[in-house]
Amino acid sequence: MTTRHTQQSEEALAIGEAARRLGVTVETMRRWDKSGVIRSFRTPGGQRRFPVSEVNRLLDDQGVPA
Repeated sequence: MTTRHTQQSEEALAIGEAARRLGVTVETMRRWDKSGVIRSFRTPGGQRRFPVSEVNRLLDDQGVPA
């Protein structure tokens, strides 16, 4: 798993917004995070954040995993 507990300077999205942009469920985002399909980090409060660059990478690939 690539999730880190750190604060990032890159623009990032909450899990719900990232899921909406990718057209998937929040549960799918959690599964992709756990399996390493998409990189995330945790806020000091423990919430997942997904870098915009990661979301765009999946959108650009047009091969969003099932």
